[in-house]
Amino acid sequence: MAKKDQAKTTFLQGAKIRTMKKDIVWLQSGGKEKLQALKEERQERVKKLLEQKRFAKEEQEAVEKIRETAQVEEEREEEEQRRQLEEARKKAEEARKKAEEEKKKIEEELAQEEREGAIAEAERERIEEKREKIIEELRVREEEEKRRLQELEKKTQEQLQKEKEEEKAKREQEQKKRVEEGLRKIVAERKVQELKKSAILEKMAPVVKSLNAISIKSANLEEELKKVEEKESQATGDKERREAEKRRWDLEEKRRLAEQEKWSWLEEKKKFQETLGKIEEEYQQVLAKERMLREEQKEIIAKANRVKLKTEREGLEGQLKELHEAQSAQKVRKVKVYKELLALEDDLKVVMEIERKTEEQKVMLDKKEQSMPEQEKSELKKERWEIEEKRRAVEKKRWGLEDEKEKVETKAQKVEQELRQLEEKENRLSARIKAIDEALTQGKGETAEKVTATPSRAKEPPAEKVIPEAQTEVKEEKPKRPEGKEPEIEKPEEALKKRLEEAVKRLGVLKAQKEREKEEAKARISKIAFAPPPSTPLPPLERNDNRSQRNLGLRPKPIEIIRPLPEKPTFLEKFGIRIAILSLVFLILTVIIVFWIWFLRMRRPSELPPLLPREQRESLTPPQQETTTLPQTQ
Repeated sequence: MAKKDQAKTTFLQGAKIRTMKKDIVWLQSGGKEKLQALKEERQERVKKLLEQKRFAKEEQEAVEKIRETAQVEEEREEEEQRRQLEEARKKAEEARKKAEEEKKKIEEELAQEEREGAIAEAERERIEEKREKIIEELRVREEEEKRRLQELEKKTQEQLQKEKEEEKAKREQEQKKRVEEGLRKIVAERKVQELKKSAILEKMAPVVKSLNAISIKSANLEEELKKVEEKESQATGDKERREAEKRRWDLEEKRRLAEQEKWSWLEEKKKFQETLGKIEEEYQQVLAKERMLREEQKEIIAKANRVKLKTEREGLEGQLKELHEAQSAQKVRKVKVYKELLALEDDLKVVMEIERKTEEQKVMLDKKEQSMPEQEKSELKKERWEIEEKRRAVEKKRWGLEDEKEKVETKAQKVEQELRQLEEKENRLSARIKAIDEALTQGKGETAEKVTATPSRAKEPPAEKVIPEAQTEVKEEKPKRPEGKEPEIEKPEEALKKRLEEAVKRLGVLKAQKEREKEEAKARISKIAFAPPPSTPLPPLERNDNRSQRNLGLRPKPIEIIRPLPEKPTFLEKFGIRIAILSLVFLILTVIIVFWIWFLRMRRPSELPPLLPREQRESLTPPQQETTTLPQTQ
């Protein structure tokens, strides 16, 4: 029991001596200076944080001051506008009171004159006219003054609204610039922190390698020490035991030196870890601030996109309103053209009936002339000449009506085509407005690229004209009627609905004929050529060939093919694409540069530095007295 207590006391004395040696070594290696340096560094960091807080507070105060100044200026302008409106109202009220006084004065004068009864009837009428004229002038003046006040108030409201929008845009622009400037500073600070972190890790790598080497050396010494202790316990003679003890002393001394060396490296590693922890803390603060600025930037961009979509929607609504007005005017024009066409058809029927009667008279006269002798034919010839002259005049009139009918039908087709174009444009504008409403309802600040793209320009795209083949004119067959019956002429107002239905049916028949003949033409072309040329579909009302033109009595006309062109990208879209490309290129270059820095500097294994400098090893060597006293205590 006494031996165990003595061994325990000896072990504790050795541990105490080692601890004291560690403190002595730490003090000799400049521990106080390092502690003072750490305190100064901590004070510097606290000072830096206080400076950052002060700078942020000053920036916030500057923003608040600018905002308050803008608000005061806006209130001053509104007060000035209200004062001007109040002055204008006062002037109008004074003018109205003055007019009422004049009116009252005139009425009093008239009443006085009427009471006196000295005014003649003509003078009374003149005064009445003068009074009515003055009343009318006052009414006109009041209306003009009222209209002027309304215009002034409207103009003032528009000016105030415009100034508010400009001020709002200016504030948003300043906020955007402030956020972008803050992001640039934060990114630069983040890069500095990353470089510091990389430098600390690079400096820390040799320390870690040295610690690993010392750990391996300590493990080897421990194994060898175990072997020596086993050999010592198994020794039988004093000489062999003494040699084992000396060997054990040497190994324990080496282990002590290795542990002292390890302490110094652990101190270095601890310093690096503390510095790295501080840098990591600052780095996380920078990242948090960057995330906050990124979120603010996203909100600004989303708000700007919502404003852009609202502005675009207002413009589209204006275009849609103008389009509805154009459609109404075009429909009125369409009704007018079709009424004109029906009137021409009625006139043409009447002329053709007169022409038929004239032809019948001529035929009857020719038959009668053939059955009469030569001496009596002279009178019939004169009558035949008159009938021929009358027929010639009727035919000229028919030609004029047919030409005019052709022009009106061309005009009707053009009106139909313009109506179709207006309907297509209305559908495009409505779809675009619907897409914008959905984006605004969902709260997405998307750009025009993500929303369903539809053209919103007021002008229509250019049309390509295709000239059809020449068509031959065929004289229209004359209608026949039984003899002895006079033609019945219907009124256009009564037959309008019926004839419109007939026109629609006739157009349907013409479309069907056109489709059949188009298929036959394709079959004929496929037999001749190797491959049929690509055919462009035409609008239904424009698919007219020779037969359909002959049925309608029209001449061939050019056919328009509408091909919508894609909308050109806006300036903001081009600018956004360029910014995205530049950001991608900058990101790729940054990745390449970081890779090569890592490959050339951090990845290359550095040479293992000496465990400790020579001077430090000598300073860590214990005094001779201590080395001699330890074995005696044991």
